[in-house]
Amino acid sequence: MRWLVGLLVLANILVAGFFLLWRGEVGAPQTSALHAGKIHILDFGTPPAAPQAPAVPGTAPAAGDSICMEWRGLSADQMEQGRKAMQALASEHVLSVKEIPLQRMYWVMLPPLPSHDAAVAKLAELRSQGVEDAALVNTAPWENAISLGLYASEDAASRRLGELAQKGVSGLTSQMQAKQGTDYYFLIKSANSDVLQQLDGIRLAFPTTSLSRVACGNDAN
Repeated sequence: MRWLVGLLVLANILVAGFFLLWRGEVGAPQTSALHAGKIHILDFGTPPAAPQAPAVPGTAPAAGDSICMEWRGLSADQMEQGRKAMQALASEHVLSVKEIPLQRMYWVMLPPLPSHDAAVAKLAELRSQGVEDAALVNTAPWENAISLGLYASEDAASRRLGELAQKGVSGLTSQMQAKQGTDYYFLIKSANSDVLQQLDGIRLAFPTTSLSRVACGNDAN
């Protein structure tokens, strides 16, 4: 009877040893495989900076006063080269460019009315108000406008507008007109200071011309 008990004890020991050995051989590779390819080092220090959006040509500056420059001295032949240079500069920066005539006159006029009949009726009304120098315009792009004279200076045109206002005439305006055959200069306006440096670089190709900073007046608006 004792030998039977001894055999049972020995059998239990053998079975327990078998399971311990099996878990040691199978369990260790499973644990290694579970962690080997899935553990990543995480750095919780200073987070990386967010990527910067690429610069977009022509984006207006966030703040800053406008800068106005006059580029003078270009001959009629050089003006076309100047236009191309300004177009290239405008592709990189926000700016406005105007071609200003050196010799100008100021046209006091009533803008075009909706029809010829309306213009004729308005002309008759003006003459009834004592405005004898009014004349109907029959050519595009001012067809059906009413002209009230050309003046050599802006001040003279403004005085004429004041006189007509006293007679009860309203709706008039003063339009700058270039004298025939006059030369032009560029008026450049931008809020980007980088434009100054680039303009100076452009001007170097035209040594007889001048570039100067001016107050941003009415012509720059």
